[in-house]
Amino acid sequence: MLTKDVRFEGWTIEDWSRFLSLWKGSGDAGAPPRGGLIVIHSQGRVRKILHTTRGRIEKEGVTWPSPLAPLAAEHGARWVLASPTGGLENIAERFGARCRQEDDLASQARLMLAILRELVEAGIIEIWPNRIERLSLPQGPFFEHTFEAIYPPGELALIALFHEGELYTSIALERGKGGICRIVGPADLRPRMTFLSGDFRRDYRYALAAAEDTLGPVAFACFTALDIFRALQREPSWGAWLRAFAIRDVIITPMRGSLVAPMAADAAIWAASAANSLGKRWESLGLLLSQWQRRR
Repeated sequence: MLTKDVRFEGWTIEDWSRFLSLWKGSGDAGAPPRGGLIVIHSQGRVRKILHTTRGRIEKEGVTWPSPLAPLAAEHGARWVLASPTGGLENIAERFGARCRQEDDLASQARLMLAILRELVEAGIIEIWPNRIERLSLPQGPFFEHTFEAIYPPGELALIALFHEGELYTSIALERGKGGICRIVGPADLRPRMTFLSGDFRRDYRYALAAAEDTLGPVAFACFTALDIFRALQREPSWGAWLRAFAIRDVIITPMRGSLVAPMAADAAIWAASAANSLGKRWESLGLLLSQWQRRR
């Protein structure tokens, strides 16, 4: 989450345009559905439809209620969230009323999920496909130990994309004690990167050095080329990303020393949470197992 006093630095209008263009849909024919629909309705009529990747869709005045699945198919969306006018404000109001300053990211995620469940059960918000009842999060902070090991407060996470021998765009996120406290664009890095080879596998070192000299210590960074990033966005699975890491189409650096201990601690947290969840759902199975153990 962002801190209340988060700062934005090193962004020009062109930088923002380039960065935001990375997340726009490609519009390829036959491509699988991407993004979702947010439908606002009132008094039996649709007032607004917003596609999360394509923007606003002019469908105002359409009769409501309307089946959500055909609506998703019509507009190539993976999910639909429908709310009456003012319904989404309920999420922000309830979240603001219950969220505490000391809540971490995991606590805030669980709170948001609980609020969505309440609104869906009350019929205020409709979601398709409705998997929210099956979705659960661990009670403890997830990946806390690993997160602290690779991304300590006061350091930055950097993502940089190269294109045609230049730094196309980048974003650096500085972590404070309460969340992300600084978001920095590429404007301050470009003056330090005027003599590049055109191969990002060599040029990334200059970007990393420029970031550490200009912005501060970098906890970890991710580098790739724009065309590689675009291709990976179209891949439906993590397999393509893993292959890209293996052949250095995507470079992550600097690699920390040993993460075995923090990863093991996080695995233990997840295992305990999973066992607790299964125990609650399969209480009858637990009773049968205990009786079987007694009679062995």
